[in-house]
Amino acid sequence: MPAEVAADVEAVRDLKIETKRCLDLTHPQIVRVYDFVQGPAGAAIAMEFVEGESLASRKAASPNGCLPVSEVAR
Repeated sequence: MPAEVAADVEAVRDLKIETKRCLDLTHPQIVRVYDFVQGPAGAAIAMEFVEGESLASRKAASPNGCLPVSEVAR
């Protein structure tokens, strides 16, 4: 994650809370979150690897930077 976020105590606390909530979330359409890790080099959220195009690139290629409802509804 960006150094600015990793240095923000409140943001890190919130991310740890959200990570704990995600640990119980299991669904084939939701990326699995495994852990929040933090060390001298920074912080990161360990997640399941999903093959394919990133959500960011799909949004960037969509009109107005938003995905159509018909695409996200499925």
